Amino acid sequence: MATAKAQKVTAEVKATTDKELTKIKIGGIEHLIPKDRLEIEQLIREGSELTAKIAQLTERLKEVKDRTLPYLLEAAGTKKSAKLVGIAGVAELQIRQEIKIVDHQLLHGLFGEKFEKYVSAEVVYKPTKELRKLAVDGDYPQRDVVRNALQISETEYVRFFPKE
Repeated sequence: MATAKAQKVTAEVKATTDKELTKIKIGGIEHLIPKDRLEIEQLIREGSELTAKIAQLTERLKEVKDRTLPYLLEAAGTKKSAKLVGIAGVAELQIRQEIKIVDHQLLHGLFGEKFEKYVSAEVVYKPTKELRKLAVDGDYPQRDVVRNALQISETEYVRFFPKE
């Protein structure tokens, strides 16, 4: 497992005729950038490093959980949960059972009129690409009617990618 090498960003300002430039050092290589980009470059670098560290820690945590599982299963025996208390903390296991219906027609044939007592159905409506286009089309005459039938919201999603 490779470790993420922390890269130090240093700044040195040079005056030029059109813009002040700042020299930053990333991965041992110096780059000249406009001074007003220094903060965003530092944030992108930090975000990329943190993303790499989180990925490594997530992988390591999975390995530790996999190695701890046999001890917890032994402690649980026939129970659905177990707790191992150590000096540094606690390891806990909960066994959950997930049941999915893969053949509802078979169950409907078995239960007949009592089917709804044992099975609940769920219908999910999702907009197609065409409906999304209509909702934002300023020339579509029924656009407002379509928009009244929808809930439109925005969310922000930011990701960082470390350079290899």
